[in-house]
Amino acid sequence: MSKITLLLIFALVSLSTYSAANIEKHPSDPYIIKNYNRYEGKQVFLRAAVLDIGRNNDEYIIQGETGGIIYRIFVKDNLLDRIPEKGDLIDFRAVSYLNEGYVVADEAHIRTGKEHRFLFIRSLAAIPVLLLALWRERHQLFGGS
Repeated sequence: MSKITLLLIFALVSLSTYSAANIEKHPSDPYIIKNYNRYEGKQVFLRAAVLDIGRNNDEYIIQGETGGIIYRIFVKDNLLDRIPEKGDLIDFRAVSYLNEGYVVADEAHIRTGKEHRFLFIRSLAAIPVLLLALWRERHQLFGGS
């Protein structure tokens, strides 16, 4: 096995171990939703699909869904870069009251479904570039074989 392969395997194992050890410090969306009792009254970062939108004075009440759980997101209108629509994705930092079925957002960013799909297409376009870079690196290291 080449040194580069061993280095890549070591890096993968190290990152996986670090991620598992720090899940409490930097939890993922599914982890927060599954263990929402632990985050009651604490700040969380989540992404939700917008199911419905309502308005109450100076804030929007967005019905969102993350990991199969449906809840309300209260967002002041001055925090939004645009008015959300059904099907959009909202990334937000909020104080969690998921025991009661809602969160209060401190920060929010909305992306359309098209923007979200375009992000994946852009990522796919990077794969050939990465493969070319690795292929060139291999040929430089091993003398063109």
